[in-house]
Amino acid sequence: MVVNMDSICQWLFLSTLLLLNLVVAEHNGFSIRIIHRDSPESPLYPGNLTLEQRLERLHNQINDYVSRLASVFERSSTNRSETTEPTWISPPVAIRNPYFIAIVGLGTFEKPQIDYKNTYLMLDTGTSVSEGYLGGERFTFNSDDGATESVNLVFGCGFDQKRFPFGQGNPVTGILGLGYGPHSLLNQLGARGQGRMSYCVPLWREEAGTSTFLRFGQAAQFKPGQQIRTTPLIQGQLNKAFYYVELLDISVAGSHIHYLPEIFAIRPDGNGGTILDTGSPLVLIRRDAYTALKNSVEHYFSQVQTPPISMFGLDLCYSLLAVRNVIDDIGAPTITFHFGGADLEIKTAFVISANYLCMTIIPHDYYQVSLIIGSFAQSNYRFLINVGDKTVSFAEDECGHGS
Repeated sequence: MVVNMDSICQWLFLSTLLLLNLVVAEHNGFSIRIIHRDSPESPLYPGNLTLEQRLERLHNQINDYVSRLASVFERSSTNRSETTEPTWISPPVAIRNPYFIAIVGLGTFEKPQIDYKNTYLMLDTGTSVSEGYLGGERFTFNSDDGATESVNLVFGCGFDQKRFPFGQGNPVTGILGLGYGPHSLLNQLGARGQGRMSYCVPLWREEAGTSTFLRFGQAAQFKPGQQIRTTPLIQGQLNKAFYYVELLDISVAGSHIHYLPEIFAIRPDGNGGTILDTGSPLVLIRRDAYTALKNSVEHYFSQVQTPPISMFGLDLCYSLLAVRNVIDDIGAPTITFHFGGADLEIKTAFVISANYLCMTIIPHDYYQVSLIIGSFAQSNYRFLINVGDKTVSFAEDECGHGS
């Protein structure tokens, strides 16, 4: 089958949500500047938004992500042979509402014409699926000093995107996969990438105007003096592109919920488990486990007389007026994830609008995964994924401009 270059550019599918437009390449490392989709530099810039408008956009992102998740699980539950597997690519939100995007040069053209054609790609660490054919091409990234760096990569030309409205009117033409799979960018960088990738997601209230970097190889490092926590990466059985980690328990305001060990573990049939996915803005937790977490948060606010409601697609919201005394006195409750060998305190477990305080953890009803740790839970931490050592490490950081 013959595929022309324009079709390939339209249907790249190699997801989360900062706009990558500058890459600084070194022999011992590789860094890509990423910009939030709501940045003035983004082709999706919506103009100045109120906090409520941003929460409404967040609601749309959640809906798109959950729809996309259903497609991923539908694909992973389908039996495929080794001969058909290479035509599928499933590589830190949904295509209609991407969170971070990248400007990438694609192709090899004869001079004196252009050297490559720029295209916008989403970033994803786990939950994008498309069906099509594999190909090879030169990808070019622009550095902040005006230079460019090119890398030859295997990529997918997708002809069957479920719920992915690529095409006319959408400046985002594909997905740059950063997952655990063999065709992800991290693995294809080879010796240059050294199987190491780090990122630092800004806090939600600050991220729209902040650019940060994806860093690979020796460029993926922590600062001196940072307290580094490390937990093992676990290889999944049904979807090998996901970054699975061992979540043992969750605590609210320092009190452990004491979940049974099997609640967040990968089950014998390959379903379940806990994954890191910056493609999701929020934390999604199976409803049976969510109930205990919700009860713990409601107990923290037990002196509040006004019952919680659902707002902006978030399940647990309190009137800010009702909880003001609690917030002023002792603050919102801390929520901490307890992994094997490491604890992660969520910096954005709650968001505050003009009138409401809402928890950024919501329930889901999918059997295939127990809990998804999205970008909110990872914000203001530097995460370093090392697929060679099969570990993920993180340390508190100020994920500001240029981090």
